[in-house]
Amino acid sequence: MTIANHWIPIEGWSKITPLAGVRPGEHVYALLTVGDSLIDEDIHEGDLLIFVCGRQSRPGDLCVVQTPLGLTAKFAHPNEEGEIVLKSANERIEEQIWPRTDVVIVGVVQRVERRRASQ
Repeated sequence: MTIANHWIPIEGWSKITPLAGVRPGEHVYALLTVGDSLIDEDIHEGDLLIFVCGRQSRPGDLCVVQTPLGLTAKFAHPNEEGEIVLKSANERIEEQIWPRTDVVIVGVVQRVERRRASQ
């Protein structure tokens, strides 16, 4: 599957509840979380991040971001030096700082869904 000219692997399917406020032409996707970088926001490994692809982000939004290291979900903060600072919600994980030209904000997270063990 290609999203905003970037490949996102599909590894499985889960049923999610509809997302309100989606405008015509917008696409909604879910990203399965891996790791504990968002744990302080009560987002756990295996949760689904429901995001709108291509939606304009605001500073501090939780975003799905394509970096040279791969796809990630972090809080995106542009700075005055022309960089994007990606912050986790885990004090043990250092922020990532990338030139704006090296990253693509794929979408803005609108909701988090906890997966059930049966899915």
